[in-house]
Amino acid sequence: MNTGKVGIIIEARSNSSRLKNKHFLKIKDKPIIFHMIERLKLIKNVDEIIIATTSRKDDRKFIKICTSTKIKIFRGSEKNVMKRVLDAARKFKLQIICEITGDCPFVDYEIVENLINKFQRSNFDYFSMKNSGYPHGVGAQLFTLQSLVKSYKMVKSKYDLEHVTSHFKRNKKKFKISYVKAPKKLKYPSIKLLLDEKLDYLFLNKLFLYFYKKKNIFFKTKDIVNVIKRKKITLDNFSVKRNAIT
Repeated sequence: MNTGKVGIIIEARSNSSRLKNKHFLKIKDKPIIFHMIERLKLIKNVDEIIIATTSRKDDRKFIKICTSTKIKIFRGSEKNVMKRVLDAARKFKLQIICEITGDCPFVDYEIVENLINKFQRSNFDYFSMKNSGYPHGVGAQLFTLQSLVKSYKMVKSKYDLEHVTSHFKRNKKKFKISYVKAPKKLKYPSIKLLLDEKLDYLFLNKLFLYFYKKKNIFFKTKDIVNVIKRKKITLDNFSVKRNAIT
């Protein structure tokens, strides 16, 4: 059983090379990351929600977001993201870390809540959504503080320090890993609910406004899949080239 304090850590920074200040692009007069936080606050089995950003001056704007939404903030290393997440977890005394990047504004709170419940009942070190079949950007990764500390002590490459869980995935003999799989009805990996480029923002904004008119601002993955299957919304960001999605 994985027990102890559970925290969601959102990795976010302002100076993304592909779309600067993307977390502060507006949807219905609110920064897109505001909508993400409000969705995550619906999860019942979480003790803390934390934005882990950098100590750069231009990332001070996250302080205002955290204050207005009443969540925590941690500011740390820009390049060593693994250390930033580890230091944030230690500061807020987390034993279970639910890690989500700020590039996933329409994360599904129901899916994440179920993942946390399953992780707590398990003895795995790490839950991965790599090749899960879910639309990209709806879930989370889960790992224990203990396993993150163990991984960090072993890491030597710059790549692993920039990608928090890449070392886990390559060391299946050292960590107990469970690969999450989507149910058949939600297996639509062609749907990318990610915020990497302007086309993504336009698509996500259109999606939000569609559900806003239906008075369903906390729409779930099943709702998104349904409107795309019925061709009410088209995948306008299908052509965006992605970095490796895990």
